[in-house]
Amino acid sequence: MGEDKGSSAVEHFADRIPLRRIGQPADVAEVVLFLASDAARHVNGAAWLIDGGQTLQSFSNAPEEGVHPLES
Repeated sequence: MGEDKGSSAVEHFADRIPLRRIGQPADVAEVVLFLASDAARHVNGAAWLIDGGQTLQSFSNAPEEGVHPLES
């Protein structure tokens, strides 16, 4: 796979995320820091999605039938 094709695939993937960027380890770390802090002292029993909103639009993010983004 050439660098341009790889970059294009990453950009294509990022464009399908509502925040228009791929999450980074720091995005998860910020949530962990919050949950470990006194600010979250009343939080319990929650599932935290740290995916830039991608899960909320998972059906619209599905690839077109028969088309693989890295093969185009």
